Amino acid sequence: MSATAVPASTSYTPGQQSCKILLSQIRSFFSAVDDPDVNTVALAGLNSAIAMINSRTWKKLYGTTSITLVASTSTYGIPADFKESIWVLLLDGSSVRQGRLEFLTNSDFYETYSVANTGGSPQTYTYDYSTRKIELDVAPNSGYIAMYPTLSLRYHKRFAKLTCNGPTSLPPEFDEFLVARGASWLARSRDPDRAREFLGEAAERWRDLVRDDMENRTDYR
Repeated sequence: MSATAVPASTSYTPGQQSCKILLSQIRSFFSAVDDPDVNTVALAGLNSAIAMINSRTWKKLYGTTSITLVASTSTYGIPADFKESIWVLLLDGSSVRQGRLEFLTNSDFYETYSVANTGGSPQTYTYDYSTRKIELDVAPNSGYIAMYPTLSLRYHKRFAKLTCNGPTSLPPEFDEFLVARGASWLARSRDPDRAREFLGEAAERWRDLVRDDMENRTDYR
C-alpha cells in the first residue's frame, strides 16, 4: 500500500505570465499573426527553455509537500514536479518540527535495509524515480504515527512542458529567458539573420539567472 503526497500551491508576485502572452511577445518580434504553425514553433522554443531549466538544480525553485503517514505503509507517492529531495521533517500533531529523517541513496538504502521491516520507527528514507515514490526504512507503527503523524518533504522542482492552457509555473524573472529562447527558434524560419541575436540574448538572460541563484543566500544545494 502507498500513499500520495499533497503539494502546497505556489504563487509569485508579480504573478506568473500566461503562455499565450509569452507567445504573443515572441510573435511581436517578427510582426507575426496568431497562427497555429507559428505558435507551434515558438512553443517548441519555450519548451526547449524549460528543458534547460530542468537540467539545473536551482536553490530557490523548491516546493514543500505534506505526507500523512499510514500504519504499515513504507512507500509514499511524490509530487509530479519532484526533482530532488532537500529534506524530510517529522511533524507532530500540531505541525511543529520534531526532527528529520536521514537520506540514503538507493544503493546504500537497499544494501542497509535488504529485508523490509513491517513496523517500527523510521529513521531514513530514499526515493525511486522509476516508481515516483519515497520509501522509508521501516513502515511506521501506530505508536510512531501518534507522535509524528505527518512528514514534510521539501524538494527541488522540475517543470512540465508548456501547453498554453494557463500560466507558467515559473517565477516571472524567467520570462525574458523563455521569450528570448522561444524567439530564437522562430527566427530560424522567419528571420534567420536574427537567430544569433536572440540566442545571444537568451544566453545573457541565462547567465543572469544562474548568477542570481548562486548568489542566493538559501543554502540548499
